[in-house]
Amino acid sequence: MSFWDFAQPRLARAEGPVRRFGPTLLFVLVTLVALSIFRGQMPRFYPHWVPNSAKIYLPLLGMLAIAIAFYRTKYTAFVPLLSAILRASAVGLTVLLLIERPDYTLADPETATRAAQYVALGFYLAVGLSVLSWFRPAFILPVVIYLMSTRLLVAQISGVWMSYLDTRYMMDMAFYLIAFGLIVVKAGPRIHPWLAAPERQTEIVGVVFGLHLANYLWSGVAKLTLGPTPWYWMVENPTINQIPYTLESGILPIGHLPWLTDLAYQGFQLSYIPMNAAIVFAQLFALICVLRVSWLKIASLMYEALHIGIFILGGLFFWPWIWSNLTVWWAARTAKEGLSWNTKLACIATILLGAPALHINPAPPLAWFDLADSRQVYIEAVTKDGRHVKVPSAFFSSHSYSMSHAYLGSQAIEGQYDHTTLASSTSLERQQKDGQCVAPSTLAHAVPETAEARKMREVQLSRFLIAHHKKMLVRDPTQARQSYYFRFHHHPSNPFLYKEFNALSLEDVVAYQQVIESVCHSMNDGHVEKKVIARDTEYVSVL
Repeated sequence: MSFWDFAQPRLARAEGPVRRFGPTLLFVLVTLVALSIFRGQMPRFYPHWVPNSAKIYLPLLGMLAIAIAFYRTKYTAFVPLLSAILRASAVGLTVLLLIERPDYTLADPETATRAAQYVALGFYLAVGLSVLSWFRPAFILPVVIYLMSTRLLVAQISGVWMSYLDTRYMMDMAFYLIAFGLIVVKAGPRIHPWLAAPERQTEIVGVVFGLHLANYLWSGVAKLTLGPTPWYWMVENPTINQIPYTLESGILPIGHLPWLTDLAYQGFQLSYIPMNAAIVFAQLFALICVLRVSWLKIASLMYEALHIGIFILGGLFFWPWIWSNLTVWWAARTAKEGLSWNTKLACIATILLGAPALHINPAPPLAWFDLADSRQVYIEAVTKDGRHVKVPSAFFSSHSYSMSHAYLGSQAIEGQYDHTTLASSTSLERQQKDGQCVAPSTLAHAVPETAEARKMREVQLSRFLIAHHKKMLVRDPTQARQSYYFRFHHHPSNPFLYKEFNALSLEDVVAYQQVIESVCHSMNDGHVEKKVIARDTEYVSVL
């Protein structure tokens, strides 16, 4: 007896709300658990097959075989709502491939050459399949596997770990849509009529809405619980602290215009409390916005405005989340007669099941305090004539995100502030003492890294910087200078803030050094004023 044969008759005999809502909730729970299992197995999959095993191609080829098997399935096989969001997701994957092409630096050829070849060669196959998926949706499957696998292999190839939070939900949405869409449309009639019903397709759309919207709700909830009172974050978190930090980091889009930077900073000082409150309200609205199509469209546009504002004033470019909001808006506009109740229920249930504590499909609780006193980590190029030139994180191509986050400079160091991601911390102690430029020794500290861990990290840093310099040295004469700026990343560098590095020939570079500073930031007429409390450097020769 199949699971559906066991469950559906019992739900049909139930009374009241259980009979009405039970099938939808069952479908949501089962499919989300399946998605969670799939996602949980992926990180274990690839490191096990590195180094240099041809087995690394099997998941991609397996999904390609499934796609070929379902080649005849067209978008017309799905209800209009599912078809619209599915096609928009397919186009989004193509855009992701083209503007964030995996460009990883091979730091250890002895152990990761096969993985690097897989990423490089698989790219062309993935682009071709992604375009084909505009017309045949099954080909979304191998494209998603390729994109997920490259993010999981990057640490083995380069020695530098990379988060995939920026692209995770674009891939989750696309994979869920096509995987369960095909199961419902193709396998459903053979398994059970209930599984093949059109309601299951609209529930798939509801789940996908919920996968995305859960990020906003639980980020709003996290902000309410971050401090001693629900309103503490709204009132006590000066988001203006992001401006001097991101300007000094070289990722503030308006940073080369001091008058505009100063205007934004002064404006933030006057308005950050109502803006914080508006952000929390907008994020909490995610739970109920699906109840009306007009609310869903408004919510999508609000979140777009939020992300654009965060990029302009904070340098954080979550463009895949912007695309996902457009995808939700695009699908909503096809619902001329509104969304069905089971679509709404599937969405709300998915949002609630996204609670971090449940560990099913946990949404990231994006809530933190923005600090003026924090650690700053950056790379300098050392030239033959002894100059130290700050390097934009964009120079590291696909590793720009990781280098901006300073994953190789996050160790605990005596006399330094603990590492924070873009001057953000969840520590109430850090927030309450922020702006006082207190000595790092007066604050609670993370456990220092062991001598063995430090040595391993220094080897990783050295291998990566040497390999990346060699790669870019070869490219420098053959490609347009500074072409690395023309890539979309979570933390894109502002090229106008790196005039000295832009004029630098890599032939003149003899070394790089990672600089780790504990800094107290302030602003004066659109320029950063900083007091350096502590400074450590790690030198890597490239001669």
